[in-house]
Amino acid sequence: MSTTDEGAAAGVDFKLEVVVIPVADVDRAKAFYESLGWRLDADFATGEDFRVVQFTPTGSLASIIFGTGLTAAAPGSTDALVLDTVSEIENLTTGMGRKIWQKISLLRDAPRA
Repeated sequence: MSTTDEGAAAGVDFKLEVVVIPVADVDRAKAFYESLGWRLDADFATGEDFRVVQFTPTGSLASIIFGTGLTAAAPGSTDALVLDTVSEIENLTTGMGRKIWQKISLLRDAPRA
């Protein structure tokens, strides 16, 4: 649907709440998002086959979840997903933005199993 289309969605205030990220190593992913300073909202398991970890970026209304038994998608298959945006591009080159991009570069360049 284009932004000019009218119809069933007209007048509805849509919001993105959560994005599921398929990961191979839940504890490594958790450590990564903790290192970014994102808020840990949940980390619970109901057995060996199900675990949910939820993080919310600082100032964001949307969260990410990952874990065990959440999705059949292959780890690393979420490619080029923008998880957070900034109102000014300068924010990407200072403070938290710089830290995030350094970590993403490290993960991108790491050998994959």
